[in-house]
Amino acid sequence: MPSRRRLNYVRRYKVPDDVLILVLGYLDPPSLWRACKAFKRIHALVKDFSDLRYKYELAILGMKDGPVAHARVPPVYRLQLLNAYRQGWGGLSWTYESKAQIPQSTRAGASGGFLQQIKENGGNTVLDLMELPSTRTNRLPASTRHLRYISSGIESLAIDQVQALIITSHAFSHQGQIGIQLHFRDLWNFNKHPRACAPSYEFSTQVSSRLRRIDITICGSKVAISLEFSGARMKHLIMSWFTFDARWLDDEDVLFLDETYLLGINRRSGIPLLCLYNISKPSAFTILREFELPEAWDRSVIEFCPNSSPRSDFSLSPSTVFYLAPETRILAIKSRKSSRDPQAPYTPNDWLFIKESYFKHMSRRDPFRMAWKQWGQYCLAKEVMNYPPSTIRGPYIVGSKVFYVENTLARVTGSRSTTLTVHGGSRLHAIDFSPFTDYGEASGQNWVSNGPKAGLIPSEYSKSIHAAVVDGLSIEDVSVTEDNIILFTMVGISSTDSISKALDPEEILNSSLNTLYGYQPITLSSSGSLFEYTLHSGGSWSGDNKPSTLVLRTPDTRSSNWSLHASSIWASSRYLADHFDELGLPDLIGDKEASQPESSCFRLLELGAGAGLPGIVIAKTHQRLRVTISDYPDQQLIETLCENISRNAVEGNCKAIAYAWGSESNSLCDDGTHPQEPTRLFDMIIAADTVWNPDLHCVFIDSLKMLLKRTEGACIHLVAGLHTGRYTLQSFIRAVAQAGLVVESAIERELNGCSSRPWNVKKAEEEDEKERRQWVVWITIRWPMHKDRE
Repeated sequence: MPSRRRLNYVRRYKVPDDVLILVLGYLDPPSLWRACKAFKRIHALVKDFSDLRYKYELAILGMKDGPVAHARVPPVYRLQLLNAYRQGWGGLSWTYESKAQIPQSTRAGASGGFLQQIKENGGNTVLDLMELPSTRTNRLPASTRHLRYISSGIESLAIDQVQALIITSHAFSHQGQIGIQLHFRDLWNFNKHPRACAPSYEFSTQVSSRLRRIDITICGSKVAISLEFSGARMKHLIMSWFTFDARWLDDEDVLFLDETYLLGINRRSGIPLLCLYNISKPSAFTILREFELPEAWDRSVIEFCPNSSPRSDFSLSPSTVFYLAPETRILAIKSRKSSRDPQAPYTPNDWLFIKESYFKHMSRRDPFRMAWKQWGQYCLAKEVMNYPPSTIRGPYIVGSKVFYVENTLARVTGSRSTTLTVHGGSRLHAIDFSPFTDYGEASGQNWVSNGPKAGLIPSEYSKSIHAAVVDGLSIEDVSVTEDNIILFTMVGISSTDSISKALDPEEILNSSLNTLYGYQPITLSSSGSLFEYTLHSGGSWSGDNKPSTLVLRTPDTRSSNWSLHASSIWASSRYLADHFDELGLPDLIGDKEASQPESSCFRLLELGAGAGLPGIVIAKTHQRLRVTISDYPDQQLIETLCENISRNAVEGNCKAIAYAWGSESNSLCDDGTHPQEPTRLFDMIIAADTVWNPDLHCVFIDSLKMLLKRTEGACIHLVAGLHTGRYTLQSFIRAVAQAGLVVESAIERELNGCSSRPWNVKKAEEEDEKERRQWVVWITIRWPMHKDRE
């Protein structure tokens, strides 16, 4: 008879190893890693079976298994590849090294698994693409592909190898505004991409200031074209390259989370904000959340650091063995002092790190605007000192890893006890945020903020880069992919006054317009760059009649004055300098000397001078007259004008004065020792490209009337490029006549030739942008004389 008593113990059954291994095979890498940490028995089993060990190592590296079939690449071989991959990145030890000598006139970069070189050759643009090696995709160095395409007009590009897409951009000018042309091509044949609704797309930026940089970012069906103009002004066009549905965004920087979500940085409310946009439909995207950034960043330049790893499990090459898991991606934001701050190179940079997934799973209960104290709990912040004897390049993000380069400067004593600063070596630093690691404590320094909910444990390590690897040069830029680290070096410049057009992207972009399309550039330099001008013999010289060279620094302005367009030397300015002998100055000056009293010497004024090229050329070649060069009262602008006067040794008969059109002219006409009188006005006024804005015609003409002497020989010479627009120029000519002045002549002249023709506004409908760029208009204006009134 069975006992009716209940058993006082629980029977425990041991799951056989073979069954347990079968169950573990269904777990994904993160789940398997957690099971190993919870049960020693599982951890012991995983070590003995290659397919389970492979999954465990994937979790530690924050990676996933790729789409390649296991029958083609068995787990044992996958594990060997993964271990080699882990050892290489963990110790920053590369197994393959390749060098490419890139001419300074070539624009180089990396995108979509390719190293690109863009260069000009025989009136065309040659695009060379060299595929980067990858053991993950079975692309060994010997089997990488090299592509060469010959095209026209490429300033920047982006590649998406999974979609076989290459997007190229070309900048042009239309009616005084910058336009952009995009081409959507197949990567393998350079023809129209089959998924694009048209081979190209053109748009106007509605901005006429100088374009500094074009960046293209591809995210599935979406594309962001980021444009930086002078004055640090940014504009972004967010569009679908399938349908060309697009919308402008004026944020300081943007970053794709995926095809649906976009992050942007703006200050529309007066404080720096991080905005989360829904861009499902680009032309009608909405703001989902706003995140306040630290108050200490209020006066800083804030930028995203792009992550080069896959954004989704679908953006993969079919030959990928394993890849970085999109869920582990780190989002990085850097804050730095404005470059105009004299202390900027010596102040720390702040780097902010957060899991990218934080922005993809927002709770509906969260407020629309989240305070920094609230969401900052999910962030880590690092302060990186960027000052001599070290300079920092980076950070560069790939998956959950962060890389940056430290260039060390060394001081050596040369002959005659002179001290020189030279490159002292480079060091590559890495910060690993892998979510499943064998270590539990953070390593590294300068972590100033560690959010309690960040869930990020940084592990830092570094490696010195041998001088032979970079030929002893300083590393200027870095590009990091899942498989490669590309180091860009550049030969140093010994003097800050050295002139290298190859180092000025704006000059490359402008000069390429003529070479590629026959478009004459209308601007010849970018802000801060040095411009070299050769004085040719044959003019009216006051010295030894030998050619000489002038060097001028192109000015920059405060961001609030970017609309001045003073941060370039314009083609019309050079044309006026080239033809200064047509002003007839020797006959007008006569025997007057600059050393004579102000009231009796010949006085010349340049308005809207910019860098002051025509005025300084005239002061250099005609030392018997007094030249005043003026521009808007912007401190940086006027300081650069004064620097150019001093640099070219014309202080004796040339001065720079700040002057706003339409304002009182005392500062120009009076040196402070004598009251203003008619004899202190100007015998001649010159200006180049100063009538492009119809809103300023009235105040400009008022200044001309206030400043020009009322004598028979007094005159005004204005040179304007036809890119200004014929109707705008005709409006100015009509306003001059209505103001009581006389347009003595208006002649159209070929910019780089000898042809000329009378001014004709009716040709506006007969010419295109290419034709307009080849001509300027020389307008001569005087006071009406008695015969004019009759």
